Amino acid sequence: MSRLVSPAAGQSLAAADERLASPLASIGYLALGLLLLYGAYAAWTGRWRGWAGSVPDVNVPLTIFPFMGWLLAGGGLFSLLPGIVTALLAAPAVLFMALIPFMLLDFHWFGPGWYRDFKRARAQRERAERARRKRQSASGAPGVGREP
Repeated sequence: MSRLVSPAAGQSLAAADERLASPLASIGYLALGLLLLYGAYAAWTGRWRGWAGSVPDVNVPLTIFPFMGWLLAGGGLFSLLPGIVTALLAAPAVLFMALIPFMLLDFHWFGPGWYRDFKRARAQRERAERARRKRQSASGAPGVGREP
C-alpha cells in the first residue's frame, strides 16, 4: 500500500482530513439543510402559505430553499459519508440551481397551483383598487383619491 501512495500524497490527505468540518458542524449543516428542505416541501404543497403575502413577488421558499437545503444537507453529509455517496446525494442541488432565476423573474406560470391562484387573485384585487381610485378621482369627490 505504501508503494501506491507517495509520502507527499499521504501528507496532503492528512491535511485535508484536518480541514474537514467537525462531526458536530456536519450534523448542524445536515439539520439546517433538512429544515430548509421541509420548508420548501411545505411551500410547494401549500401547507405553508403565510410567506406568499408577506413580500410581493419574492418566492424564496419555492426557489432558494430547495437549492440551499440540498446544498447544506450534502455539506453536512460530506464528512459523515464517503465522498462519492455525498456527491450523489448533493447532485440535485445543481438541478435546483435552475430555480433561482424564477425568484427574480416570477413568471405567471411558475410555481404550484395554489401560488398561481394567489398571484392571480392579488393582481385582480390590485386592478380593482386602482379602478376604484380612478373612479373616485374622476367623480370629483373632494379630498378623495387626490394627493394634497
